[in-house]
Amino acid sequence: MQLLLHRTEFKDSYTIGDLSIDGKFFCHTLEDVVRNTDSLKVYGQTAIPFGTYDIQITMSKRFKINLPLLMKVPNFTGVRIHSGNHAADTEGCLLVGYKKHGSSILQSRDALHDLIAILQSEVSKNGNISITIVGFMFSDLTRAGGKHESTPSIYFNNFEDSIDKIFHSLLP
Repeated sequence: MQLLLHRTEFKDSYTIGDLSIDGKFFCHTLEDVVRNTDSLKVYGQTAIPFGTYDIQITMSKRFKINLPLLMKVPNFTGVRIHSGNHAADTEGCLLVGYKKHGSSILQSRDALHDLIAILQSEVSKNGNISITIVGFMFSDLTRAGGKHESTPSIYFNNFEDSIDKIFHSLLP
């Protein structure tokens, strides 16, 4: 089973995305801030790096229930998918919810309950589960002294927005 997290909203204090299961939209996600790969990870305040990770369902010592655990996330430990409504609830994990409202996601417990049921069904069939995390991230190129210099990464909400901003950043 393949989960795909497509990050769609990159804000100063949170990141919103869409989670699909085997190509079908399932719910929204909420995470901490996506940080530039050159910046340091801030414990409990940094989104999971882009990439693909295996998932296992294991007992969470903190939540006292079986929850999805992302395996081998660089510089992270104990990254789970769980319920919550605000970025302050994540501490580096993925929150899931059926609705989004501004910087929050809603119906999180329902989404988590349904997600765990789907994942446990796959595990009972001896199936493998993985998640791929993607989103648009480009370097902002600015003109300085007649040449381009790279500045901190910027993020775009959609492909058309990204192409437009890149094109205009290259103009004199």
